[in-house]
Amino acid sequence: MNHLALSIISTLIIALSENLFFILNDKTSLVPMQNYIGLFLFYTILTLIPSKKVRLGFIILIPILSIFQMLHISFYGLPVYPSAIYLFFAESSEVFGTLREELALFIIPSLITGFSIIFLYLANRNFKPKLKFKFIPFLLIFYLLYNPMRTYFTGNTWGRQPSTQDFLGVNMYLSLSYFLGRILPYKMSHKTVKSSEEEFQFTKTSKFKGNIIFVIGESLSANHLSLLGYKRKTTPRLNLLKNDPNFYYSAAISSGVSTDVSIAFMINNTYGLKGQRTVFQGKQCLFNMALNNGFKTTFYSSQSQQQLRYITNSICLPSIENYKSLEDLEPNIKNSNAANDFKLLDSIEDDLYSIENREKNHFYVLHQRGSHGPYSLRYPENETVFSLTGKYQQDRVNHYDNSVIQFDKFFDKLIKVVKNHETPTLVIYISDHGEGLGEEGVWGHAALKKPSFSIPFLAYFHKIEDIPGFSTEPTHLEVTSYIAKMLGYTSNLTFPLENYVVLGNDLDGLAGYLILDFEKGKLKSYKRQDF
Repeated sequence: MNHLALSIISTLIIALSENLFFILNDKTSLVPMQNYIGLFLFYTILTLIPSKKVRLGFIILIPILSIFQMLHISFYGLPVYPSAIYLFFAESSEVFGTLREELALFIIPSLITGFSIIFLYLANRNFKPKLKFKFIPFLLIFYLLYNPMRTYFTGNTWGRQPSTQDFLGVNMYLSLSYFLGRILPYKMSHKTVKSSEEEFQFTKTSKFKGNIIFVIGESLSANHLSLLGYKRKTTPRLNLLKNDPNFYYSAAISSGVSTDVSIAFMINNTYGLKGQRTVFQGKQCLFNMALNNGFKTTFYSSQSQQQLRYITNSICLPSIENYKSLEDLEPNIKNSNAANDFKLLDSIEDDLYSIENREKNHFYVLHQRGSHGPYSLRYPENETVFSLTGKYQQDRVNHYDNSVIQFDKFFDKLIKVVKNHETPTLVIYISDHGEGLGEEGVWGHAALKKPSFSIPFLAYFHKIEDIPGFSTEPTHLEVTSYIAKMLGYTSNLTFPLENYVVLGNDLDGLAGYLILDFEKGKLKSYKRQDF
């Protein structure tokens, strides 16, 4: 067997084993072709190692790492996040006590990994290298150590969230790198974090009979809606709904300043420094709640699989019966940044009016591309309202405001679709995070300042008599807790909260976080905290 043959065989074994695991778990592997090429090149380098034993050790490294991901996915439905590694060691007795009762879940991962290692062993045993370089093992060891060291010394965030577009073994290595380079040093420094977050859980009660449409916006700022006081007329259609008793609107507070953090927290009904564990467990996931209480579950996103790769791991995919990303909604689109959010409405309209669905309760999550940059691609050129001036910063604002007008049209059309439907329907809209357009010196999001967490919240109650009251500035958690209530679950939380935690772009809070204080439901002050 030559170098090329061993590389191909090793790559095929890994690819087949991982795809087999996903097929048996009713999931789809989303690893793109370029990553297969990267895996092939990695195994090609391994064929240059002279020692058969050392070469085998490196060859089986990926399946050994993969089995930890497979076991974790089999039990929790999620890959291993860096924080889960810490929890494994910190609460090992609880972990092993739980796993002892669920050993049957581990049969398939163990068999897949075992056969993979056997086939890799046999391929390596029959391999006789013609090219040999003694320094290759040292180069590989240096690389394996380099990533966690880079994270420690530079604060690099590579590996903070598992990607759906990487191999399981690669994800495990990246999670380990982030754990070793970022989480473990912080924990060993004995720095403690005081958090005012409340412990809470949901209990099952009676469910709402009808449809729930939860629209998750993208990068929409409360500061740029004329509905909320912005000087430009960016929401003329929503302005007309102000006097409609079924329409509710206000500014609100997000749980994070990045999409992957805020959506993970929203879908899982949690927030703050304690929220990451709730995300891992999935017990408070809206899709789980909906499915367990008789709702048909749907997730439509106008974002591509590549754009969703850090999100889909935390939204309880097994509980989503109907899942569509941009590739399904617009298969011929060339630039995912130009995705058409109105395709979401086309799909939901078809669903609502189909005969087979008319009598069922539905829980929809519509995930927009919204007002995410580049703003110039978020609206059709022939629908420009705020013309360009040639001044760079002003034109950024103009592009953004044109995108807000598209949102205004989107929500107006959604309400019209709902009004034409006889079934009682709750419509909730809230953005994942805000967007700075120069306010407080912030452009874009991810900065731990108000423009990044101040968002719009809209609700429409079609044929629903019991319309609730919300806080003056409700949080993500208050909104999703209300959705959970409509799904048939209540928590021991009472709103408004006196304080809240908004995380940076890291579920662990290691990128910093904000502690917000409220007075009678209205934001009073906020202060940044770092570990």
